[in-house]
Amino acid sequence: MARRASTTAVPLNSTRTTASQGQELLVTSDHRTTRSSAKAAALYNECLAASMKHRVDALAVFLRDVGLGFSNRVKRPVELAIKIDLYYNLKENVTDKIVHDVDFITHQIMSTEESVLAVSAVIPDEDPDRFYAIVPLLAHSRPPMSSSKRLNNLGEVAVGHPAVLAYQDFLLFEIEASDLAAYITWELVRSLGPLADQRLSYGTSEASCFEAVYRLMPYPSVLPYMEKLDSYSGWEEAELIFRDVSEAMVSFMKKQGIRLRTTIQCSLHDVLFTQLNPRCAQVTQDGESRVPLTWLLPPRFGSDVPPLLNYGGFGLELAAALPRGVPLTASWLECLERLEPRLALRGENDAPARLALATEVVGAFVDRHFKVGRRIALPGLEEATEDMLFFVSACAGMCSRSDPEASYRCNLAARNSPLFAQAFNCTEGSYMNPPKRCSYANHTR
Repeated sequence: MARRASTTAVPLNSTRTTASQGQELLVTSDHRTTRSSAKAAALYNECLAASMKHRVDALAVFLRDVGLGFSNRVKRPVELAIKIDLYYNLKENVTDKIVHDVDFITHQIMSTEESVLAVSAVIPDEDPDRFYAIVPLLAHSRPPMSSSKRLNNLGEVAVGHPAVLAYQDFLLFEIEASDLAAYITWELVRSLGPLADQRLSYGTSEASCFEAVYRLMPYPSVLPYMEKLDSYSGWEEAELIFRDVSEAMVSFMKKQGIRLRTTIQCSLHDVLFTQLNPRCAQVTQDGESRVPLTWLLPPRFGSDVPPLLNYGGFGLELAAALPRGVPLTASWLECLERLEPRLALRGENDAPARLALATEVVGAFVDRHFKVGRRIALPGLEEATEDMLFFVSACAGMCSRSDPEASYRCNLAARNSPLFAQAFNCTEGSYMNPPKRCSYANHTR
């Protein structure tokens, strides 16, 4: 995959005005930036420029203070957030000082009307309602193989709402406490907008702009990863992994009598512009594939980690998403349910089954094409071999502290794979190395 060109000068649309002096686009150290971050920075700067133009300087300062300036933070943001919450929701324990603080913030929110009206016009027309940006990754590249256009080209990344699963995990377990406090403060203030001015309520163009600003929240955290992907040719690696696992899954399903590409196209044709589920990839009629931006962030993907970590994370998620909508063999599902009875695997709950299938297919591909068994010296995983890392990454992508079934998904995929028992040297007949497994389609062994 060719490295994406610098896009700091890409206009949002023909109506975008020039940002005020000093409001430069956010770029990386080598003056490069992704198209997604360029759009984010441009829209953010439009908000500030419109605020300055309409002499609501307090709004610009306020937005920066609550974290959208990527640097300065408010003092005691959690305390202030609690005061706001008490005043507007509980209506309890309100003192004159609290009322003064909250009214001051509310006044600043109310002053955003003209800014919102001005900036709503710069939201790109081509962006679907549920996405802030559809970011092309391969504008100048040509896949070396042309036989499977729909599956050879990881054409776009969908950058959506920050509340996707991986970003929630990032907020809960990785982000610094001060940054999280600023995020909470902004979320509360954002929610107060409709209370301060009904014209900011949902269903209006003003609300669309306000939501667009809200969606910029991930970018300060995501930008370092995007820059690292460019620096380490991570996009090329992501494209290679996508092509590898896609061709492996297509070939595997073809042997089962299923033409996977046609099924994918039909199942996704009517839902191309809906909200992207954290475990859902999209393939358009033109062969453009879309995945959530969070799939290209740790723990699913890293540009400078051993390849098998990426195949077990990013690659496994892609492979599991490809047969979405394909009816899975009933006898095979019954076999999996006997192997892990704590999981529901029918109907819309077939994601764990597709993950088990993907583990079988991608695991076999890795076993054929990689020299596994070598020890990789990673912090905290000094004794792990490459084949172990494949399953470590796979289970990291499946797990969630907020989902009680997460560990069962990992267990199902691991127990059903003889490669797991081989990698971890599990005793034959033990829980993780059962005497019978469910290889697709129910050829038990």
